[in-house]
Amino acid sequence: MKITTWRPDTCDCELNYEWDETVAQDKRVHTINSISVCIAHKNIATKEQIWDKVREENTTKNIVLGLILDNFPNLVSESQNENGDTVKRLKQGIEYKWEFDENRNLIIDLQSASGVEKSVLLTFLKDKFGLNKIRIV
Repeated sequence: MKITTWRPDTCDCELNYEWDETVAQDKRVHTINSISVCIAHKNIATKEQIWDKVREENTTKNIVLGLILDNFPNLVSESQNENGDTVKRLKQGIEYKWEFDENRNLIIDLQSASGVEKSVLLTFLKDKFGLNKIRIV
């Protein structure tokens, strides 16, 4: 068993959990040992619910960036890494800034993207996550 301490970039929680490295990633079970809860998640009842909420928020933030990288070629530059794999990054001058509001809705500030690109992205996000979970400014 491995023990991991995770400090997500989406909040100030610190989560310590165990997992079996011999089990395939999509089949792994994470056992939460302890959580130091941040102010944003202090009213969530159980450590399992905190784990689920923190993972959901972090995953959502990462999925949004992936959608941008995969669907908005005007915002993306591609290069090859040392293994020959294609690596996508936002072009220089394009910033993906994000934060969560008091209701833990994701707010995206995609600087230098056009109004049309932001509108198309918002349509993608509403289809994937539902209304009012994500805003683009």
